[in-house]
Amino acid sequence: MPKGKETMVPAQLANLEKGRFQPGQSGNPAGRKKDRVKALLKQVLSKSKLKTAEALTIDEIDTIEKSVLALELSDIQLLAKHDNTPAYMKTLCMAIIIDMKNGQTKTADLLRSRQYGTPQQKIDVTTGGAPLTTKEMTPEQAKAMLQQLEEEY
Repeated sequence: MPKGKETMVPAQLANLEKGRFQPGQSGNPAGRKKDRVKALLKQVLSKSKLKTAEALTIDEIDTIEKSVLALELSDIQLLAKHDNTPAYMKTLCMAIIIDMKNGQTKTADLLRSRQYGTPQQKIDVTTGGAPLTTKEMTPEQAKAMLQQLEEEY
């Protein structure tokens, strides 16, 4: 529970006064926190490139993934080699090419699951072609069945 000023000792009151801002003094003298990513991009990229270096939206990422899943190998290879292909698309294309060379579908499977959901498997449980049924038991019948099972096993 916070103390009220009336219950504070003089040293505590002095600490409170020390932390107050003077009239005209900023509460954040260092200014707003700088965006380090933008600062780094400014150092590396030209102004024209910097304007196009915006983050991809979720919709754009979804469209890229769906498009890559529908492309032929030759088109995927073109995208992987092209200098103006966004890094995310280039990385996906390269991962798919590597998987194909190794006879794997790991990247395509992950993309498909992310875009269309994980396929569900249904298991049909039957006994001799007939569906399973349940029977009601009285407590006496249950005791008799348990006793029979204990004797057999």
